Amino acid sequence: IGVLLAGRGLALRDLVLMVRKHQIRAASMDVERLAQARAEPAQRTCAREALDGVERLTDRRTLVLLRGQRTLVVAVADAGGRIDAVYACPRMLAEPLPFGRKPDPGMLTAAAEDLGLDGIWLAESHFSPERSMASSPLIIAAAVAGRTSRIKIGTAVHVLPLGNPLRIAEEAASLDHLSKGRFEFGIGRSGLPGSYEGYNISYAESRERFFEALEVIIRAWTNDSFSYQGKFYCYKDLSLVPRPFQEPHPPIRIAATSDESFETFGRMGYPIFIGVRSLGMTRVAEQVRSYEKAWAESGHPGPVDISLRVPVYVAPTKEEAINEPEESFMRQFRRLGRRLSSSTENPGS
Repeated sequence: IGVLLAGRGLALRDLVLMVRKHQIRAASMDVERLAQARAEPAQRTCAREALDGVERLTDRRTLVLLRGQRTLVVAVADAGGRIDAVYACPRMLAEPLPFGRKPDPGMLTAAAEDLGLDGIWLAESHFSPERSMASSPLIIAAAVAGRTSRIKIGTAVHVLPLGNPLRIAEEAASLDHLSKGRFEFGIGRSGLPGSYEGYNISYAESRERFFEALEVIIRAWTNDSFSYQGKFYCYKDLSLVPRPFQEPHPPIRIAATSDESFETFGRMGYPIFIGVRSLGMTRVAEQVRSYEKAWAESGHPGPVDISLRVPVYVAPTKEEAINEPEESFMRQFRRLGRRLSSSTENPGS
């Protein structure tokens, strides 16, 4: 949503709809003061903003746009020029907004639901402040669940080997109740060992830890009482509370990257994620065929279920769509390439 707003990708009527749907009450302030706030030292974010435009919606409502390098603010003023609703689209979530408000990612997720999106997928990333602050996807998902009522909420992915599987099972089941069955459990072990190093867990153990953790979680969700004895985890006569809202448990989807993982998850009958990174689409198509073959040979009913993640940038013309995101897009892939290259020597990669 942030990219669409900042890039003027939404029609005015869509902006108006979002403002009306998500009225964030702010301190009463008239339009003239709003424009003058740029010069006030106390409003350090406003100092970087410019009064971009005023559009008359009706005789009684006015839309005020303020756009700066870091934040787009849409305010609705009444006939007397008083601000009675503010919708903020932060380009950097850590940046304070005008009126002393902190940005609320919940506004973006609620807007996504109103715009008709089907799902929100939350990543897990550790120890990379330049990249992401999403170290606790289940907590963020709970906040999203409280601000929405229809949209699906998933993890993409929850890195199972980094946590205690029993605790993950409890928290995920609780989230399933909070969302009333809208939760989808996307899991993986991550192709980057940096997080494992931070938690002092050997990446060489990640594959075994992943499958043990998955088995523990399934047993905990589907049995009144269970025990488990493995290489890394051991539990005896435990009953999970609460059990998941969905029967028998939330849908599980696993990230597949290597040739082996496509075949393995096909045999197990799990839906998969595919994130196109270092391989071309021709190679990915071959991996998908191996997944489909393993799925069919194992006798799983119904068609395969594959989610493909492809970066997309929308612009009015093809030339703009290629040129505008090029610097950011290539910087991301160079960063990813460096991290993948540095990880190839780690055992378990």
